[in-house]
Amino acid sequence: MSIILDEIRVRSVEAETVMRIVIADDSDDYREALAHAIDGCPDLSVVGAARNGAELIEICSAEHPDIAMTDLRMPIVDGISAIREISKESPRTLLVAFSTANSAPIRHEAMAAGAHIFFPKDQAMTALQSLSKAYEDHFKDAI
Repeated sequence: MSIILDEIRVRSVEAETVMRIVIADDSDDYREALAHAIDGCPDLSVVGAARNGAELIEICSAEHPDIAMTDLRMPIVDGISAIREISKESPRTLLVAFSTANSAPIRHEAMAAGAHIFFPKDQAMTALQSLSKAYEDHFKDAI
């Protein structure tokens, strides 16, 4: 009987998918707000937070997150450059870009760099709820 229960526990643990996410924004307040919003999403877990693109690249290299969510305008290394680097090094990471500048050229630049999704910064927290589904949709053939 304990073998059956152990198998049920193993299957139930495997069925629970928690997406590992790294967030990057040079604003401490916004980073904290994103982390707090992610805490409210049962299928997402923050595994790193970066203040700039260089830190984001470093964290992604070490953690291999399922999702990397980044602001485009940051010091040291901007989000566009970080997206380019991460897309080469971690092709299975869903790259989500956000920016206060919500223009077609900015969206195009982010997508051309390798971002899979772009959100205006003021909608990024609302978009968190759909990230697990977006990951599954984007990588469905590889899962």
